[in-house]
Amino acid sequence: MIGNDIIDLKLTLGKNTWKRTGFLNKLFSQEEQDFILRSSDPELTVWLLWAMKESAYKAHQRRLELPRKFNPKAFRCEITGDKITSVTGKVSIEKNSYLTKASISQEYIYCFATLENSTNFVQKIYLKPTDLKLELINEVSRLQNLPKQKISIKKSGQFIPFLNFENQKLFCNFSMTHHGLFSAFILELRN
Repeated sequence: MIGNDIIDLKLTLGKNTWKRTGFLNKLFSQEEQDFILRSSDPELTVWLLWAMKESAYKAHQRRLELPRKFNPKAFRCEITGDKITSVTGKVSIEKNSYLTKASISQEYIYCFATLENSTNFVQKIYLKPTDLKLELINEVSRLQNLPKQKISIKKSGQFIPFLNFENQKLFCNFSMTHHGLFSAFILELRN
């Protein structure tokens, strides 16, 4: 399973949202709060951990077909590798763990989560408003050699999106995200 999240930093940085009373306590464990406050850039770290939690939530919800219920404080983030523009980590949800990889630019944070260390996926980030569903359908059409006019995105009873081809569910795990000017999808490829 796979999940992703993108954050437009121009919409978040400098707003001091994270400094509001109770904000950190509502979303992060005490250990995560300490990590945030000790970091060289606490505000950026808040949004990095948020993106990790959101992408892991999507992967977890899809994997177990859970109803929508986002309890970010129950998701525990751990940074396992930190380079200037790339951060790897792990998010634990109960007895489940998801590996995360985040890319940090001047404009956005993009993060995806997988159940295992997989590189078998396609992902695209769009730096301007775009029809993300259409872009995903075009990519599936190209990869699966299917007519795009017959591919659609539907939602399960748990509101989990899935790809549909001629009233048959396509077994292609994917996730989509958008925030501000940016959007992205990630599509898991099967061998």
